[in-house]
Amino acid sequence: MQQFAAASPLGAPPTRIRGLRALGEEAPLRAAIENGERLLVCALVRFPDRSSSQPLWMTDRRFIYTRSEGRLSKLLISVPIADGGLDYEGARPYPLHLTWTRPDGSPMTEWFRAHTWKDAVRSEGSAGAAAGVTGGVAGAIVGMAVDAAIKGAVGSRGVPSRDQKLYSTLVAAQRAPSQVRPVDLTLDSGGRLIIGGFMGLLTAAILAVGLFALVSYQAKKAYDVAPLCGPVSGPDCRQLQPAVVTAYRGASGKNAYCDLFLSLNDGATAEADLHSYSLCADDLRGREVSLEYWHRSITAVIPPGAPGRVIPPEETADNPEYNWRFAAVMVGILGLVWVIFGSISLVVVIGWLKRRSLLRASAYAAGYLS
Repeated sequence: MQQFAAASPLGAPPTRIRGLRALGEEAPLRAAIENGERLLVCALVRFPDRSSSQPLWMTDRRFIYTRSEGRLSKLLISVPIADGGLDYEGARPYPLHLTWTRPDGSPMTEWFRAHTWKDAVRSEGSAGAAAGVTGGVAGAIVGMAVDAAIKGAVGSRGVPSRDQKLYSTLVAAQRAPSQVRPVDLTLDSGGRLIIGGFMGLLTAAILAVGLFALVSYQAKKAYDVAPLCGPVSGPDCRQLQPAVVTAYRGASGKNAYCDLFLSLNDGATAEADLHSYSLCADDLRGREVSLEYWHRSITAVIPPGAPGRVIPPEETADNPEYNWRFAAVMVGILGLVWVIFGSISLVVVIGWLKRRSLLRASAYAAGYLS
């Protein structure tokens, strides 16, 4: 059996844990569990006065849970299993309740229910609805619609079967702590599926965008070295063709754009979608510009200027330079998201593995494993 630091005597007032021992979910348990004390049940529960999940541990001696008093301070509460009464009332939103008597003789009751991955999804939907309100009427409508859809799919309370499973597990461990196998109810198959599925989809998205970035970079390199078309030119040359601006529309500011509608010498029409407002700042109707074609796409517009003057072209949506920059930015954003959520998932998985090690140690101590 693993050896742990000794804690306050059972039945004593709540123990305050500060510093690094208060970080995470397993640290308070490791700081409080006593030598020879076996961990029997790890569970995530929801208390009425808290919006997030709360670890609940049960050893062969007591129930243990914490109350947060800040990031680096938690109040650890222990309830001896011999003195705690556990009941189940299925009609209540929080059907499980634990009752006991404090050291000063006053009664105490904690109502709770099982926390599931569906609760987490629903909480995110509610947060989205709240965030939508601050983002405008349209955002609020979308947020509330998503929240309503999630609530309709997963319900507005915990899954009764999960509550009953948690209750029966705790009661069995309370009645015969020396005869039950340790069990972890914190990360069910649905939670593991969400973590694995989300990270899998995110990884697939990064690979797809990475492939697009690679193709865009190869196209950019070919575009950079492509010469202007002449009397004798290859298929990768850049062709310049004069055109007259017939109409335009655009907007300045953060999302600036400029759309030019042009007429070619052969009577055909063309449209160039630019990503800057500079050409639309002046009225170009009736003026001649040069269109750059590469691989049969308009890649740039060269504005009118004096002969011999070097004027930078205006890139269009089909320009390889623009596509490469866009792909690189998308790879960076998705990579950052992957690192953030990957780190969170890693913390969850590491915590799950740590709990499993504690439970296996308890199983070894009870002789279930050899």
